[in-house]
Amino acid sequence: MGTLIQPVYTGYQGNKTGTYGRKENAMIKTVIRCSDDMVMVFDEKGEQIPEYQGQYENVRESILEAASPDTIFKHLSDTEPRITETSRDNW
Repeated sequence: MGTLIQPVYTGYQGNKTGTYGRKENAMIKTVIRCSDDMVMVFDEKGEQIPEYQGQYENVRESILEAASPDTIFKHLSDTEPRITETSRDNW
């Protein structure tokens, strides 16, 4: 049986600049769209990038604009306990 990944929400406290204490140039490495259309976004260190996380319809455009050609897009199914890599176009 596979491992089910659940989002871990850390206690980021936003600041006046809206950068949440992160470097503004954090690179999006992995984007996971869950079956309920929640989106989780991680940088090259595996840390979450909260400013890009949320409901798919609310964050889709900003993620696609900020994502590099090396960004990995994935889907998490509610019917199978695995994460499937997908193309940017199908994400």
